[in-house]
Amino acid sequence: MSILAENTERKAILGIAKLLRHFSRFDFLLLCAEDAQALRQAENLLKGIVETNGYTTRFSKTRGTGILKFKP
Repeated sequence: MSILAENTERKAILGIAKLLRHFSRFDFLLLCAEDAQALRQAENLLKGIVETNGYTTRFSKTRGTGILKFKP
C-alpha cells in the first residue's frame, strides 16, 4: 500500500515519465480495438498525473527521459 501525501514526489513523477516513453512502441503494433482503447486510457491517465503536478515530459535519445516544471 502506498503512503499518501499532499504532493507527489518528483521521483514518482520521473518514474511515470519513463513509463510514458514506452507507449510510443505500441503505435506500430496491431491491437484489437478494446486493447488499443485501454492502452490510450492508461497513457492519458499517466500523462494527467504528470501534468496535474505541474510537470511536462521531455524525451531525448542522448539525454534520456526528463521532466520540466511548468513556469507560472
